[in-house]
Amino acid sequence: MFVPLQIWPNDTFFHEIDKVKLLLGILYGIVILALFISAVNAVFLRDVMYIWLSGIFICFFLYLGGIKGVAFQALWPNSLYWQKISIPFFMNMSVAFGFLYCRAYINLRVLSLKLDLSIKVLAALAFATSLLCFIIEYEYIISISTIVTMLSQVICLSIGLYSWYKGNTAARLLICM
Repeated sequence: MFVPLQIWPNDTFFHEIDKVKLLLGILYGIVILALFISAVNAVFLRDVMYIWLSGIFICFFLYLGGIKGVAFQALWPNSLYWQKISIPFFMNMSVAFGFLYCRAYINLRVLSLKLDLSIKVLAALAFATSLLCFIIEYEYIISISTIVTMLSQVICLSIGLYSWYKGNTAARLLICM
């Protein structure tokens, strides 16, 4: 196996690490700000849609932290097992909250009861898949989680297009997100 190694002169490696940490801090700050705004909206508007959106932001934040290793360093430094499990766990939890948010935003109960039921089932399956992370080996569950995530995006996009076709002009915002 060929691994290209590079020798960094003097302190340039540390400067590069500082740049990466700054960019990650900005990204995490944006996600935390979005979480805060959606949580405030959930409390003051008393709309369940913002609770699902807050769930997406929390799980996405923890997923990003798991991918970059920041969550391991800051939140669970003594648990290698949880670090391994956290990535597919939060990935599937994000998908489940995403389905519930899509259902609430599109107002599927009014549009189609069959689609509403199918999204509820898919959200339950995503929650179940997140629990399977504790049972199934990492190499299998990460593949399953990746497929579930990709399919969820296609399904939510399709439902948004269908809703927009049926006259729901707010659905175009869901499609553009």
